[in-house]
Amino acid sequence: MVVIVALAGSAYAADKPTSYAERVQADQPTRYWRFEKTGKDDKPDFTVDGGGVVLNRDGGPRPAGDAGYLDFDKSNLAVNFTRHGGRLVVKDPGADSDLDFTNGDEITVEAWVAPQVGVGSGHMYVIGKGRTFDKGFSRDNQNWAFRLTSESGQLHVGLLFRAAKNKSEDDWHRWTSDQAITADGHWHHIAVSYRFGEPDSVIAYIDGRPTRGRWDMGGPTTDAPIVDDAPVWIGSSMGGGASFRGMIDEVALYRKILPAKTLQSRFRYEAVPDRYAERTTNDTVRVDIVEGVPARQWPQFMPQPTTTYTQDTMAFTKIANKYNNRGVIADRSSAIIIRAYTRMTLPPGEHELLLRSLGGARLYIDGKQVAATKLPRTGGGAHGNVPAIVEPPVVGMRYLQLGHDEATVRFTSDGKEHLLLMESMAGGKVRIEIGELSVSTRPVTEDGDAMYHLLTAGGKTAPPFTDAGWKQFANAQHQHVQAVNTKLRHAAEADELRYWQQRHADAKRAIESSPAPEAPATKSDKFVRNDIDRYVNARLDEADVTPAGLIDDATFLRRVTLDVTGMVPSPSEIKQYYADAPAERRRLLVDRLLNDPRWADHWTAYWQDVLAENPGILKPMLNNTGPFRYFIYESLLDNKPIDRFATQLIMMQGSRYYGGPAGFEMASQNDVPMAAKAHVLGRAFLGIDMACARCHDAPFQDVDQRDLFEMAAMLKRSSLTVPKSSSIPLSGAALRKLIVEVTLKPGESVAPNFPFGQLLAKGSDDSIAKLVRDKNDPRDRLAAIVTSPEDKRFAQVIANRVWQRYIGFGIVEPVYDWDGRKPSHPKLLNYLARELMVSGYDMKHLARLIFNSHTYQRAIDGERAAPASEFKHLFAAPMRRRMTAEQLVDSMFAISGKSMNCEKLTMDLNARLSANTFLNFGHPTKSWEFVSLSNERDRPSLAKPMAQTIITTLSAFGWRESRQDPLDVRDPTPVVQQPAVLANGILTQRIVTLSDDSALTRLAIEAKSPEALADALYLRMFTRKPSGTERAAAVKVLADGFDSRLRDVAPVAGPVKAELPFMVSWSNHLSPEANELKLDYERRVHAGDPPTERLAPQWRQRVEDLAWAMINSPEMIFVP
Repeated sequence: MVVIVALAGSAYAADKPTSYAERVQADQPTRYWRFEKTGKDDKPDFTVDGGGVVLNRDGGPRPAGDAGYLDFDKSNLAVNFTRHGGRLVVKDPGADSDLDFTNGDEITVEAWVAPQVGVGSGHMYVIGKGRTFDKGFSRDNQNWAFRLTSESGQLHVGLLFRAAKNKSEDDWHRWTSDQAITADGHWHHIAVSYRFGEPDSVIAYIDGRPTRGRWDMGGPTTDAPIVDDAPVWIGSSMGGGASFRGMIDEVALYRKILPAKTLQSRFRYEAVPDRYAERTTNDTVRVDIVEGVPARQWPQFMPQPTTTYTQDTMAFTKIANKYNNRGVIADRSSAIIIRAYTRMTLPPGEHELLLRSLGGARLYIDGKQVAATKLPRTGGGAHGNVPAIVEPPVVGMRYLQLGHDEATVRFTSDGKEHLLLMESMAGGKVRIEIGELSVSTRPVTEDGDAMYHLLTAGGKTAPPFTDAGWKQFANAQHQHVQAVNTKLRHAAEADELRYWQQRHADAKRAIESSPAPEAPATKSDKFVRNDIDRYVNARLDEADVTPAGLIDDATFLRRVTLDVTGMVPSPSEIKQYYADAPAERRRLLVDRLLNDPRWADHWTAYWQDVLAENPGILKPMLNNTGPFRYFIYESLLDNKPIDRFATQLIMMQGSRYYGGPAGFEMASQNDVPMAAKAHVLGRAFLGIDMACARCHDAPFQDVDQRDLFEMAAMLKRSSLTVPKSSSIPLSGAALRKLIVEVTLKPGESVAPNFPFGQLLAKGSDDSIAKLVRDKNDPRDRLAAIVTSPEDKRFAQVIANRVWQRYIGFGIVEPVYDWDGRKPSHPKLLNYLARELMVSGYDMKHLARLIFNSHTYQRAIDGERAAPASEFKHLFAAPMRRRMTAEQLVDSMFAISGKSMNCEKLTMDLNARLSANTFLNFGHPTKSWEFVSLSNERDRPSLAKPMAQTIITTLSAFGWRESRQDPLDVRDPTPVVQQPAVLANGILTQRIVTLSDDSALTRLAIEAKSPEALADALYLRMFTRKPSGTERAAAVKVLADGFDSRLRDVAPVAGPVKAELPFMVSWSNHLSPEANELKLDYERRVHAGDPPTERLAPQWRQRVEDLAWAMINSPEMIFVP
């Protein structure tokens, strides 16, 4: 063995210790384990057990040139515990040994540790005596233990022992430090000292800093610990449980309390110089996201950033995401630091700099700290007081928001360039939240009325720190961070992208090795624009049915824009469309729309339903998932191949609470979550509905309960036991009377297996095996099977979904359950599936084929396309489709030109709680971003009045607040709530009100005549000009008072007072004042947007009445 063990009394020749080991030996430890290579004759005092223990290979704390851990040799080694259960075992020499401690004995334990990055929760033993579960000893014989305890990603130093009485749980005594280290890839020195029997004597040291703590289990005690001859284990305990993962070095045990000065001197680290000044320019703000830092304290040395990008302004409402090597959103460490720096040049003279932050922040100028904000409170209940509103230093400035702090510093500028650095903490035990983080400046004036402006680099226009200025900045940053995320995502997934490109190339080569079937001939090419029409028209010819004619240009523009973007076309899009040559107009429009990022918005809403994305804004409820909507959206934004999308969803990697596909894995309060996921995936990608199979064999489908549980076991990556709750609780005699069968018994174990082998081509095992990247992972195998080109069902199901979405009726119906169903056009289905596969599983390729087809561009024919029509399967005409809830609401906002302007969708505005308790969905800008407000408690203080006005309209038209189960096609049945909401709803009133932020107001002011205004309104609302009758009716409403409609409105004297901030959050929502504030806000929301004063009220109301009538027209809510 190759480890040196230096015992107490070891000779030490040097007069002045210089190396780390010499200094430790000078303090005469009882035992000292260095884990260095030793000579052949040197035998360590331990043995290796449990596996995964690596000696003589990995480096311990070492210097790196003039930096690093300078007290160590550059070849210093450590022990690496790579697997759970690995340990080093030190035998106890016998009774009253140097390893035994009892009352009155003093102990100091110290070690260097480098925990594995990403370790989970729980306890990790560094070293301890007893509690090994060895035969012949009590299982609770913990004489002493030196551990790390993980809490919210922070690793606290701990001391644990069992009292000799050993009679109850109260005889366990655990002390945990207040301060902590992080698993950040760095080495940390930790130590603890204690005099047994004197509970106040305990103290720990972390990286040279003393820290107190608390007796958080069993309380302080003067009782003696249990003592026996059990061994000492390094790296594990409890028979291999509570194991350390990572590296350990320089473990020393003393039978005395070392002086504080000694333990403080152990940690000496020379940080790599922070060269941010060298990276700073004057034309941009550089942003570094630093991970692996302690929570709520500034690190002793600043780690290197994990993410770096640039922006224009020294302000934040959000930061860029982190991505793993598969290109999906990944979790950052629990605590992070945001650093932003630039070189600023202010005009000569006195200036004030204002720092605002939600987390603790500090500001440096030329390397000197000049301002800092306080750390916010965390945790707590719901009975707090509503804080007083802090008046801003200048009228019109944006108010300090709830939970934020600010600090001001004066700076005398010499007109030269100065280095500015801002740092802010986020996360820890609470959700990573940025809030409104900013640095702003203003010149010092005699009257003190100068407005602050956000500090902006490179001489760019600085937004004023007003509500309007902040909104302008926030909108710009949202777009900028989205672009940054795209770059970061593509950089992270470079290798993954090459893998999928090769995989698709191989699939294409294999598919094209067989000639493509030839499209059938048709009687006439009059109704043919591509091969889709040939397949469709061949069936029409057989049935002797003539297809409907083509729609006109205006109808096509509205239909395809709604289908791609989920919104009606804007006036500029209409203008661009008609500027194109008529012969190319439609094709060019399709190409433009398929490059529009709103494609992602519209499809995200669809997949949220299909995949039962069901996050909760307020504490997890039944079948809540994580917010994997952001994974869906980014996948669609990138036009990610659908087989790769499905694979990543099945693998469920990345972040659970911040938008990665791991959020799909969640199914809170579900007894068999993977069975729920197997059900969703079966419907979505295989056309197999296994809903009934949760508790019994399906009576009307060829699906057994075992099928569902075998697929669920693949997702679980291990055998699955059937719980009692997933079976019918009846006796055998009672079961026999039912029409269903129960072939799985509660408690039966089901092994991972793909139960639908009939979907796969014969002899496909080898080709599928090549797609499995981890041969030992059943989940990986399931992903490979489902998305393999050998599984034609996957491509057919996706093609059928796209077809149904755009034509209104699937080739196979229902789209989610193909059992016993035959396709109406099998050759068309095969053609579309082949096109999808050959294109690299590109859904946009299918969409382009469909949009350019005559079949899609046909006029709606009620008789030919009615649900009960004998022709409905022939696609002689598309079915009439009502707008989805998202299309309707997003189109209403697009028509009005107004922003949603609703509250931030979180109950925890001041970010006091963790992500697994409260999520933050931000300020929505599109309908898919909404979430259930979960106010079943009916507490006014928890209400989101503005958001509720939008959700009420969405819900009336089929949007679901709760998506506990998948849904593929929403119920199109009209209900009385729909016209009622459109006619009388607060949202409609807001949309039609001609307020100063309304596009309709601008139309009314700028119109040259009533006729021009009527034309503009029809174009904006219905994508067409009015008919003669419609124009005449509109002009009749608009003409009276048109010439005198404009009013001279005097400008407001002085700055406009900013809007008061929301001061109600979960932390104070039970206070009476919180209810009063929220009820007052609700009254203001229900009163609607204030109308403009630039138009005569009576005439303005007539325009609003006309707009209201148009919104309530059937033409508004149906896709033409």
